[in-house]
Amino acid sequence: VANLVVLVSNAASMTKEDNRALASTFSSTQNCSCTLLCTPRLNDDQPEGVYPYLWQDMHDEDQFPLLPKEDMSRDETVRILTDSLGLQCMRNKTFLFREIGRFSRVEAKLIRAMREAGYSRAQELEHMMTKGVPHYQEAIDKYIRDYEVYQKQRAEDTKNYKSPVPPLAISSEFYHRKSITEEEKKRTILDIAQEWAYREYYREVTTNPDFNIPETLFYENIWDRALKEADIRYRQIQGEFVPEATEHYMTPEQKLRVKQAVMYRRIREKLRNDLEEAGLDPDDVLGDGEEEADKDDGDGKGLAFKVG
Repeated sequence: VANLVVLVSNAASMTKEDNRALASTFSSTQNCSCTLLCTPRLNDDQPEGVYPYLWQDMHDEDQFPLLPKEDMSRDETVRILTDSLGLQCMRNKTFLFREIGRFSRVEAKLIRAMREAGYSRAQELEHMMTKGVPHYQEAIDKYIRDYEVYQKQRAEDTKNYKSPVPPLAISSEFYHRKSITEEEKKRTILDIAQEWAYREYYREVTTNPDFNIPETLFYENIWDRALKEADIRYRQIQGEFVPEATEHYMTPEQKLRVKQAVMYRRIREKLRNDLEEAGLDPDDVLGDGEEEADKDDGDGKGLAFKVG
């Protein structure tokens, strides 16, 4: 016999002195490795794995007492006993085992986490024997220390940080857009147009198997549209509202409403000019119909639109 595991159940009647004496007896065995497991009264009706377990070395001076009414699942006990035969960490040791009724304990949380992660029962038992709560608490303390160091270093770096670009340079580049020359504007629009034309050519080549137009000829055919698209994109970059850019995302009904609104405003503006030339006050003749026309009352007849 190489490994021997002895189970002592209903050990609640044993005192601490009895536990130490029993542990000393089995620790002196020389012929084979011996493991002693002491548990409370065994319960045949309780299934395995309902409650997590708590363990302690019987040589520990502060060992927990087993209560007379306390019990433990027989299936759980046999599982621990069987796994103990194959674990090196449990050889020549003596343990007290009990089930934990409170799931808020750290031991219960660790066991539950390992079972949800897919640990086998032998791996779970070995981790609890070799590392368990002390290793977990050590990892938590290390994280707290490292986080405090990180927070101090971050505060120090933020305090000593100096922007590589002066604020005035940022302001002059992004907010003083009127300083952009006409030559720079043309050059930017040309660059955008070339990128747009290249994307269109690449899209045709990759999606149309019958496409056989040379690249230079394709650019010549769409160059006018590329310049128009580049101008729209340039104005959008400058923060301008470009009504033409929304046409790609409009439904036919929305496009019709936009055209009606533009025609209405042009006719109304012409009528105002004619009334002023005739010496009449346009506001008295036309009233506040212009304000009403700019509202959308929800029935689709308004002339103010928000397309997105």
